[in-house]
Amino acid sequence: GYSCSCCFLLLNSKVLIVIASRCDCQVVSAMSESNAVLQKPPNGSIYQINEQVRPWVDVIDRLRAVGIEKDIAIPQIAVMGDQSSGKSSVLEALSGVQFPRGAGLVTKCATELRMKNKKDAPWSARISLTWNDPQPTDAGEVHSPDQIGVKISKLTEVLLLARGKNATFESEHSILIELTSSDVPDLTIIDLPGIVRTTLEGQSKTVISEVDSLLQKYLEQERTIILAVVPSNVDIATVDIIERASKADPEGKRTLGVLTKPDMIGEGAEIEKVDTLSNLTKPLKLGYIMVKNRSQKQIDEGVSLSEARTLEQSYFIAHPFFGKMDRSLFGVENLAKNLTNILVDKIKESMPQLLKEVSDLLENTAQDLEQLGETPPQTPDNARRALLAIVQRISSDIHSAISGEYGSPLLHGTPALRMYARFRARTEAFSAAVLKDRPQWTMEQLKGVVAEMRGRELPGFPKPAVLTFLVGEYIHRWREHVLRLLQETKELALEATEAIVEHHTSGYRRLGSLFKTGLADLVQEALAAARQVQLEQVLANEREPMTLNHYLMDTYNKQRLADFEAVLAECFAQAPPCLFGTNPSTEPLCATLKAALLERCRGTFALGGESNETQEAEQLGAMLMAYWKTSCKRFIDTAAQNADGGLLRRLDAESAARLHRCAEGGGDADWVVDILAEDQQVRERRQRLEARLQRLRNAKGHILATTHGMLAASVSTA
Repeated sequence: GYSCSCCFLLLNSKVLIVIASRCDCQVVSAMSESNAVLQKPPNGSIYQINEQVRPWVDVIDRLRAVGIEKDIAIPQIAVMGDQSSGKSSVLEALSGVQFPRGAGLVTKCATELRMKNKKDAPWSARISLTWNDPQPTDAGEVHSPDQIGVKISKLTEVLLLARGKNATFESEHSILIELTSSDVPDLTIIDLPGIVRTTLEGQSKTVISEVDSLLQKYLEQERTIILAVVPSNVDIATVDIIERASKADPEGKRTLGVLTKPDMIGEGAEIEKVDTLSNLTKPLKLGYIMVKNRSQKQIDEGVSLSEARTLEQSYFIAHPFFGKMDRSLFGVENLAKNLTNILVDKIKESMPQLLKEVSDLLENTAQDLEQLGETPPQTPDNARRALLAIVQRISSDIHSAISGEYGSPLLHGTPALRMYARFRARTEAFSAAVLKDRPQWTMEQLKGVVAEMRGRELPGFPKPAVLTFLVGEYIHRWREHVLRLLQETKELALEATEAIVEHHTSGYRRLGSLFKTGLADLVQEALAAARQVQLEQVLANEREPMTLNHYLMDTYNKQRLADFEAVLAECFAQAPPCLFGTNPSTEPLCATLKAALLERCRGTFALGGESNETQEAEQLGAMLMAYWKTSCKRFIDTAAQNADGGLLRRLDAESAARLHRCAEGGGDADWVVDILAEDQQVRERRQRLEARLQRLRNAKGHILATTHGMLAASVSTA
């Protein structure tokens, strides 16, 4: 760089830092003159950019044109600042078109300005709304720059009216201006509403939070270049937008400060602005640029934008402080060049990751769309075929779930749908509950029953009515267990069939509801039939004692033997150890033990001296317990078989026919198409996914075409 000893100036290739208030030395004069006027290229506008740079700008416009910003953040420039900070004036100076001006919240929605520089092209523009509804009458071709401000105001009114009668701000949709000219930069810039601190008469109280939310969305996007517009007459350290930007972009890598209204700088405050431009006060890696736009007076006097640029250059050249600084820090044209370079650098930096994100999201979207299944059929013949296929898949999974073959993808991955496995678990619990509910009769109860039922029969020959009466008591308790088994079997069948139907009719809510109702009716019918069989046949048969199984007498004898062994064990437990030796002296003890043992057995088994009723009760108790064990095993198997055959196997056998009957319920051909129509929610999701898939495919194609083209161009140049 250069140094100036007379006024303590330090000059380098980028920035002139002013320490004194003024300098007229030859070094400063030479530096000022060398940067006094930005020269246009010999064959066109100063905004014309290198042909190798243009494709990078174009690809972002093409990505935005296909709507990819709905899915992935793309490199972009967003203009932010306080109300009346000069944002619209900056855009006006860049684009050559006049934006609405005024006090308060003038920008009531985001405005996207797409500018394309085209050599020797006449000025042309289109304006529209970024929504899927029909475009309003004021949208379309714009024939002169003067019309754009009016059309922006009218389209803003359309957006607000669409949102609600008293709406004062719109955040979902925006206004799009597409501008082509030989005198505009290749840039796309988004103008955002100014920061709102207080609401005015007629404004919604929510407008402050709505604007803040919109600004924050753009601030947080890492690929958004923040163009922070700040009036020169305020302290940069207290500016709200600079503070917000520093939180979202703490390193200042994507924030460019623009100082406006330099003619409003108070006397003595120039040094502070020089420090700001020199990136000393609030440093930003992209730095600051100062511009001077047309004032309202100049607009009223008819000063053109071209004239305003000349006046702007003259103003900074002649300024006692700014005139001695690097010319690249001043002027709209330098701002445009900087923005283009920054944007292109951001695009190049982001492109590899952008391509990866597009590719990943493309794959995920295709998978989400695949999960929705095929698009519903539109003709009766196709609808019938699709319906038959759905019925086949449902009945096949039901059969597999009941037969215990769980090889289908649905059953393999969802244990809760394996009906027979769950049924077996329920029958095990049913068996345990029945066996646990063992009857307990006392000798007094049995003697009482024998006495009450006494007839002409001889002692030791109880009449069958006694056994039937006592068996009936515990058979009645089985009723509760078997009804619970049937109810639980019904519930697991309903849960599994509903889930299977839900899986195979996902998206067809009406068809799914129809099939669920049909199968639920079938299960309910099967339950009613099984209940009738259990209650009127199985339990009724068990109330009449009968068996041909030798297990009964085996069990009876085992019971009697067990009672004897228990007495024997009790007696021997009381014998002295010496009793079991070979000493003859123990013989008297053995005789005594034998007598005691016989006496105990007589008492236990009611031998000798006991009444007939007592002995009969003893025998009856043993026989009852033997018969309970015999009938209990038989009942458990029979009840489980009835629940299996009456509910599950019937469901397996009749489900396909029931589903076909449901599918034929509408009669005419159109009904089949209608029943297979997707739910509105699913249809809308499918449409969103299809639209996203198309956007992503188009975006990936644009990115690949651009990167391949740039690579080919670089190889060709080399």
